[in-house]
Amino acid sequence: MGIAKLSALRKLAALKDSDILLKGNQGRMTVYRLNRGDAVVKQLKMLFTVARLSALVAGKVEGCEVYLFGSCARGEDVEDSDIDLLVVGTNRTAIARLQALDRRAKVSFFTPVEWLKLAKQDRAFYQRVEQDKIRLA
Repeated sequence: MGIAKLSALRKLAALKDSDILLKGNQGRMTVYRLNRGDAVVKQLKMLFTVARLSALVAGKVEGCEVYLFGSCARGEDVEDSDIDLLVVGTNRTAIARLQALDRRAKVSFFTPVEWLKLAKQDRAFYQRVEQDKIRLA
């Protein structure tokens, strides 16, 4: 990797001091792990998720707007979390294309009219999505 042991230890200590990493022991070994509750970690997770999904979605959903919502959009997802996607548009084939991108993708598809109606029919779901959503395409 090309980094001196002392330099690595200093960087780990700095990340621990800023609460990005948590430090623990397993026997005589020191172990560092990501602090998933840290605000910076959540923002980085969101950034990487949005960048990855935006690249995957690009050019695959003509006639649709695609949004990330839920735990992934809040940076609170774990390894086995669903990837909640909202698709608003007229191209229903987008559902299959998006589900093929990632097995964890859970796609909710609405036409623009259906999405506006949902604001009255299922206000709680509509508000949760609107609060969290991040546009991917």
